[in-house]
Amino acid sequence: MSSDTIKVTFLPSGKAIKVSPGVSILESAIAAGLGVKGLCGGKGLCGKCRVKAHYGVEQKISLSELEHLSQEDLDDGMVLACQRKLIADALIEIEPEAINPHRKESLTDAHKLMPVKSAVTKRYLTLPPPSLEDQASDLERIMREVSNGNSLEIGIELLKHLPAILRRSSYRVTAVFLDKSLIGIEEQDTSRDTYGIAFDIGTTTVAGSLVDLNAGRIIATRGATNYQQIFGADVISRIDYSITHENGAGLLQKGAMAAMDEIITGLTRESGITERQIYEAVLVGNTTMIHLFMGLEASFLARSPFVPVFSRALNLSNKDFGLGIHPAGNIHIFPSIAGFVGADTVAVMLATDIQKQPGISLVVDIGTNGEIVLAGKDRILTCSTAAGPAFEGAKILYGMRAVNGAIEGISIDEDVHPDVIGGGSPKGICGSGLIDAVAEMLRVGILDSRGRIADREALIGQVDPKTLDRIQEGKQGREFVLNKSISSSTDKSVMITQKDIRELQLGKGAICAGIRILLGELGLTPREIDRVFLAGAFGNYIKRDSAISIGLFPEIEADRIHPVGNAAGVGASMALASIDVRERATELTRKAEHIELSCRKDFQEEFLNALYFPV
Repeated sequence: MSSDTIKVTFLPSGKAIKVSPGVSILESAIAAGLGVKGLCGGKGLCGKCRVKAHYGVEQKISLSELEHLSQEDLDDGMVLACQRKLIADALIEIEPEAINPHRKESLTDAHKLMPVKSAVTKRYLTLPPPSLEDQASDLERIMREVSNGNSLEIGIELLKHLPAILRRSSYRVTAVFLDKSLIGIEEQDTSRDTYGIAFDIGTTTVAGSLVDLNAGRIIATRGATNYQQIFGADVISRIDYSITHENGAGLLQKGAMAAMDEIITGLTRESGITERQIYEAVLVGNTTMIHLFMGLEASFLARSPFVPVFSRALNLSNKDFGLGIHPAGNIHIFPSIAGFVGADTVAVMLATDIQKQPGISLVVDIGTNGEIVLAGKDRILTCSTAAGPAFEGAKILYGMRAVNGAIEGISIDEDVHPDVIGGGSPKGICGSGLIDAVAEMLRVGILDSRGRIADREALIGQVDPKTLDRIQEGKQGREFVLNKSISSSTDKSVMITQKDIRELQLGKGAICAGIRILLGELGLTPREIDRVFLAGAFGNYIKRDSAISIGLFPEIEADRIHPVGNAAGVGASMALASIDVRERATELTRKAEHIELSCRKDFQEEFLNALYFPV
């Protein structure tokens, strides 16, 4: 090893890389393609990038670590990855986030089987071996069986391995085609093993679905944190990071790919297939996420007129990315509608078949960026709102993803009763729990219409004493304690702060205002909406009554709201199984009319009104 580099080994993966001394743990982890949680772009403000440093890091404790880590944590070797520099060969432990298997994405029966017209096809060949009478080349021997006189594209890597494969398999092989390209020759009959993977790259979470391309069936799904969020919680902050930091775009690309490769590893392990049997990936996501995954210039998406590098569908070779699928596989990028209405929205429109729904249909995809689609009167209108990451547990003091230990629901009677994923003591609260808690706090009078936590003294005699006792003064205003710590070594109090409620108000206000603007464009009232498709994994778990109680939807009856889960992932899977669906996606983008909210005064008025709670 060179004297000017050090070796960093990461647990539990065992992955090791060489870096220069003085690099932060965070930078080295991202360079290794590993994900670390965080929201503040490495500024030490969020305290989320906790890792365990066994050795090899500087010992100076930063002010940020003193603020976010307990003495017990520090004594145990916990540090903030963005705050500590590497000074010698190091061993760093990144704690894996345990996904609760009971909260995997659910798929409706209508989408378990999909029409099949895959871009990937296979053909089993029994070839005559060479002889003095038949001295055809190895490639010609294959081509005369499969090409029908047509030309086929073929790569140099396949040619390098072709002689050994043919002879090892006694000339019994399977040819793998991707459109008009021959991308693989495999030993024996592998025609039953043809798979693809559909990715929905969300700002906070990446979801992946493994698809059997012969049956048109989703066989497994998995999610992971989008590790880009260490560089910022929203798309604007990530664009800024890509511009202002050396190799910022490269690190953001690696952050997304780390999540995607984590999903691929989990799906292949779970299903028993190999990565080389995944021949195609279909990618959807908002326009910024797709640009950052591809390593493209994204700065023009952050300023008017918000122009992307491309908006049409693209087919790219995995040779240019190195994603953990077949090295010659295809990466199909969905088309997008506008700078902030991306490929994920198009995929949701496909999955819900919104163009063919009778009457008036509304699609709301709740995430860090809230995309809204209104279809009716032979028109499709779209818009995007900056909802912020509160719905996904980010920028919330005790916010977390919907994994074991997260409060996912709340009920209040004489006391507060949190519903914790996986049971046991809560570690934090996810988006569905936050909405539920605020709805209950509004119902019992702890919150007013402006979102202010009431003074405890003013509620004496109106609220049960046990519940009332949970209101306390914190460092940044009043707080409402959802559970009380029993043992400081094993449990902690989880609370909702005044700032948390403000974050939720901003998110729900942006979505509600966007809905009202689109309704106004078609001359409709909320009561004329026939159905609301609530897209996104988050939509599966929120209670419709709670969402209405906080004013997320304007005057819409609960029985008209239909959660459709990760519809973007379903739409991407449909396109993975059939190239005809990809044509439909392009048709939808041509028909859709984008409404840009940032330049509309009426949106600002609607937004300010929608910040209030309907009490």
